[in-house]
Amino acid sequence: GDVYMITQEQNNFINLIGELANKDMKANGILASLTVAQAILESGWGKSSLATVGKALFGIKAGTNWTGKVYNANTKECYDGSTFVTIKANFRAYNSWEESINDHSKLLCGLSRYSALIGEKDYKKACKTIQAAGYATDPKYADQLINIIECYNLTRFDVIKEEYVMSNILDNTPDTWAKEAVEWAKANKILVGDENGNLKLHDTCTRQEVIVFLNRMKKC
Repeated sequence: GDVYMITQEQNNFINLIGELANKDMKANGILASLTVAQAILESGWGKSSLATVGKALFGIKAGTNWTGKVYNANTKECYDGSTFVTIKANFRAYNSWEESINDHSKLLCGLSRYSALIGEKDYKKACKTIQAAGYATDPKYADQLINIIECYNLTRFDVIKEEYVMSNILDNTPDTWAKEAVEWAKANKILVGDENGNLKLHDTCTRQEVIVFLNRMKKC
């Protein structure tokens, strides 16, 4: 896609929503880049009255089963594939953008027509799937989302951070192949631990830990 100039304010918006969407992706399986692109497109970078007053980043209509806050706003709809008409509608409103993102994902996860979205890691497929499932009436909706994701490199938010390290950081059981060497290092007081003697066998090693390790080996 084309690369657009980006303001500091837009950059801040991307980083804020990106973090929230990444956290949400871990919980709900909806691709973060898709969520951020939808938020940019639907809220006009968080500037729409729905986003500022109603704290809603997405134009989700408030149906009869909705018991939360409501915001009434104008919306453009395209019913025949070419002509846009402006209508007034009640939209779901929230206390925070984080709440808006969570509800948006819960809505997608709760409807069978969006089931192919859950766990989808290819952003192009995710964008086409959400349009094909009838999320928006704009026929160019998927193309707009894909363009936004590519322009602002939003796939960087699709990475689950520290997943391996975090799950293993508290586990100090050595892998089978390392067991003998770890026992030897323990016996010779070579392993580097923190001040409480905790060894982080699966954590990354700092330079100073390597130096202490080599120094203790030399004395061994």
